[in-house]
Amino acid sequence: MKKKASLNLSVNAIVILVLAVVLLGLALAFIRGMFGKMTSKMGEIVDITQIEAKPTADMPITMPNKITIKTNGRTTVQIGFYNIFGSKCDVSINSTPSCKDEDGNPVKKLGKGSLLTISAPPSDNLDGGKSVGFNAIFTENGVGTTGKLYVCSLIIKCGNYNKTKQFYVEVTS
Repeated sequence: MKKKASLNLSVNAIVILVLAVVLLGLALAFIRGMFGKMTSKMGEIVDITQIEAKPTADMPITMPNKITIKTNGRTTVQIGFYNIFGSKCDVSINSTPSCKDEDGNPVKKLGKGSLLTISAPPSDNLDGGKSVGFNAIFTENGVGTTGKLYVCSLIIKCGNYNKTKQFYVEVTS
C-alpha cells in the first residue's frame, strides 16, 4: 500500500510540474508579445547612418517632404535632427503636428483630434553639433479626406528651443 501511495504522489507532482512549466511559458510569450507591440507603436531611435537624408547645420530637420498615408492608417517615417543650439539637450518630437487644408483651415474633428499623431521616443543628452535619427510612427486619425493634400508642421523640441519643419500629407483610401 505504501508504495502505491508514493507512486500516486509522484505522478501528481509531475503533472503539477508540467502544468507550471506550460503556464510559465505562456506567460513569458504573452509578455514578449506585449513588448513587441509597444515598440511597434512607439517608433524608435536609430543610428544616424541609417537615415537616408542626413541632417546638417543648414538643414537641421530631415524627413520626406510628402507623406502618403491611408485613412486610419499608419506609416513609419525617418526623421533626422541636428542639434544647432550648441548645448546638450533632450530631444523630443511633438506628437500632434498642426495641419491645415488647402484653404488654410486647421484640420481637426471633434472627438478625433488632429489629422496626425506621431509616436517617437525622446532622445536624451544630444550634444551640440551632433545628430539623432528617429523611425517615427505617423498615424492618420480618420480626420482627413481621401485625395486631399494637407500642409503640416512638425515641431522638434531640443531643451528650451523649438525647430519647425513643414511637410505635406496626402490621405488615400
